[in-house]
Amino acid sequence: MASRLNMPVLYGICIGLGLVVASQSGRSGPSFRPELVQCYPSTPATAGPGASNPDSSGSAAVALRTAREAVSHCRSGWCDRQTRSQLHQSLTAYLAYRRTVTNSLYQTQGTAGLEEAARLFSSANDVALTEELAALFARGGLSFDDLPEERPALALVLTKPANAFKPCQALRQASPTAAPYVY
Repeated sequence: MASRLNMPVLYGICIGLGLVVASQSGRSGPSFRPELVQCYPSTPATAGPGASNPDSSGSAAVALRTAREAVSHCRSGWCDRQTRSQLHQSLTAYLAYRRTVTNSLYQTQGTAGLEEAARLFSSANDVALTEELAALFARGGLSFDDLPEERPALALVLTKPANAFKPCQALRQASPTAAPYVY
């Protein structure tokens, strides 16, 4: 006597196999390893007149303050869609400004410019934002996929000290044979 599978069971098996295949196909590429990031991709410095001093730029101060407020709301459990959007926008603006200032200082002063940028971005507000972001990240309220265009910069801010925030151009010039990890 031959056994027959009924249609619902057969559909269930097909759906299960499809889900397994779909979940495996998403993992084919390398996964992002933030602890391995050594630099952020260099972009042309387009900083304005206050590029060497982040406190003199109103937009940078606003981005920093807005990011801290949004992180605070998200950490307290009030991270609705609007707050999340505000967090992403302000973090993107802050990280872009930080990259611009660092690039500008590096291009004009070399290694001394990188040291100056590390000093500038070691203010109490910058350190507080980093700590708040790390706590939010640890709770699962923030992921590197939330800011794909700023993923390397975010990884550097969350996993390295301020003096490690460098453009890849600086690492290549310091060690031409180095292949910095940037995903």
